[in-house]
Amino acid sequence: MPISLDTPPRSPALSQDNNFVIFSTTIPTATTRPGFLISGVAADGDELNLRWGTSVARMTFATSPDLSGTQIRAASGQALADYLPQLMEGLLSIPSVEAAFVAYLTADGVRLELRNALEGDLFATSSASLTVSVFGAANAANYPNLSAALILYKEGEVNPILRLKAAYNPEGETQFNLGSVFNLPLGLPQINPVGYAPEQPGGMQEYYFRYADQYGRPPQPETLAKSDTFVVVSGGSSGATLLRWGSRDPQLCHAYFGDTDSFFSKPVSPTQKDWMWVYLDSTQSRRPVVTVFYTDGTNESYFLGSSTSYDRGLYCFPSGPAQIDLSQAPSYASKEVSRYVFALQGTSAQITYDMRKECAPWEKVIAYENGAGGIETVSMYGKTEHSYSSSAQTFNRARPQVYGGDQGATQRYKTEGRRQWRLRTGYVSEAYAQHLRQMVLGRCWLIDPVKGFVEVIPQGGSLRLTKDDDDLHALELSFTAASPDKAAHNL
Repeated sequence: MPISLDTPPRSPALSQDNNFVIFSTTIPTATTRPGFLISGVAADGDELNLRWGTSVARMTFATSPDLSGTQIRAASGQALADYLPQLMEGLLSIPSVEAAFVAYLTADGVRLELRNALEGDLFATSSASLTVSVFGAANAANYPNLSAALILYKEGEVNPILRLKAAYNPEGETQFNLGSVFNLPLGLPQINPVGYAPEQPGGMQEYYFRYADQYGRPPQPETLAKSDTFVVVSGGSSGATLLRWGSRDPQLCHAYFGDTDSFFSKPVSPTQKDWMWVYLDSTQSRRPVVTVFYTDGTNESYFLGSSTSYDRGLYCFPSGPAQIDLSQAPSYASKEVSRYVFALQGTSAQITYDMRKECAPWEKVIAYENGAGGIETVSMYGKTEHSYSSSAQTFNRARPQVYGGDQGATQRYKTEGRRQWRLRTGYVSEAYAQHLRQMVLGRCWLIDPVKGFVEVIPQGGSLRLTKDDDDLHALELSFTAASPDKAAHNL
């Protein structure tokens, strides 16, 4: 098969990242640009005529060429090896030749390759002292409209989701970017499940593609080859990313480390719900383990459930203090917890939580897509400001000559109202404040104790994060309900 898959897409990868697939082909149209090979020692008065498509260059050789743009300096006693560099420079001094061809000096002569695709054919005549051969002229006729075809499928589905084609460059390579092809919203975990159980809410997609060279009028593909299966997970990378996501198995779908790659702990309140999201690229047995640290400097660990075999997939493990029942720690009743580490036993997938001593009665918890394949929560510990906004369309209606004051001329329609919240994190570390900038980029939900996840929209614009030489950092963000009220009541 002429086409070959040189560079497969990165897998696993985040769905919004650029993800290039590179193909190459051995079909000559793509790998060899047509042109002329010219050799010989030209004498004064010799001629050389080149035609490519509808363009023609007529050249003569002279001992002292003029400035007409059609004359090339003839040899003056040089041998072939000495004259060829002069011949190449002479050919490139002809404007029409320089514009259409790339010139190379070879042991066999001067090689002129067309810069662009050939439309038509190649033809050349010359005096006897010169030899001109044509190469690649028949390729366009044998493989017209050559391109690579790629047909993309979701694993388990019979109908393709996308059909792509791309022309080859002169080196016989082409590429497709599969970034942002899949719309992969993360699913939401259960707020109050019965017992402790990891979930697979969704946000991962397995896919493959078929590919082939295609050509003809109209182009028809050759026999389609099938690729391996690849994986994308909902998310994307920052502008200065190192594209490290997916380099580990298990892959922790959180980025609790700062600009200097140093890990930081996450503050959590006693009743705050949270989850650790992990992508497993292979079937493996895992068991959550919790290591509890006390204020007296001691620590102890306990397991959640038994070791379980998990297939390849995206999983979320409940990891909030109440969800993992910290009271299971043997010394919990007699000591004060300062922090705990939630981890998968035998792996580097873990999150360190710092316990806030108490939960403010006005605390709000926001869940948000973290951009790394998971959903995180943040305790908005400061006091909340509640607001309400409304919008409507108005019109002036026609009224009879006699009317009462109870019938206004201006009426409204499409009236909508939305609840609004101005929330504050309270004081957090500088690294965590920087981490929370993701909140204005991903989807967000207010966790309501009765309604569960309620989607809200963060206010756009500039977000003030941290200030140098300051140890106290707090964020203030405004959110608006994503679903409008048609009427404002609690029924």
